[in-house]
Amino acid sequence: MPEITPNDYAFSFAGFRGIVVNANVSEPIDEYIPDAYRRLSFANKDRRYFGVPFEVQEWMKDAWSFCVSPTDEERVYYDNAMPENIKSQLEFSQFEAVCSLDVDGSKVVRGLLYSVPKL
Repeated sequence: MPEITPNDYAFSFAGFRGIVVNANVSEPIDEYIPDAYRRLSFANKDRRYFGVPFEVQEWMKDAWSFCVSPTDEERVYYDNAMPENIKSQLEFSQFEAVCSLDVDGSKVVRGLLYSVPKL
């Protein structure tokens, strides 16, 4: 896992993991807690997170991506580009972040992060 700053939080799903940069959290975790315990789900206990990983080269799948809040343009773009079967599964979810990798100076979008309230 890469080093992270006090405002960054990690998540990990099967085949998709990342660091949310400057995450908006309800219960910030003390900056002295080891990075491995700075999980987004621990800092936002009222939310459940899930990812929409994109198809990437096999050698990219285990890399840690860095995730940032989507811009207004990205929100529109991904909403329009999302296949209907996936879009229907995202109903009532909150679009949290766009996750990408830096591959020799090129940005490769690895996937999207969403959340829903824990009911």
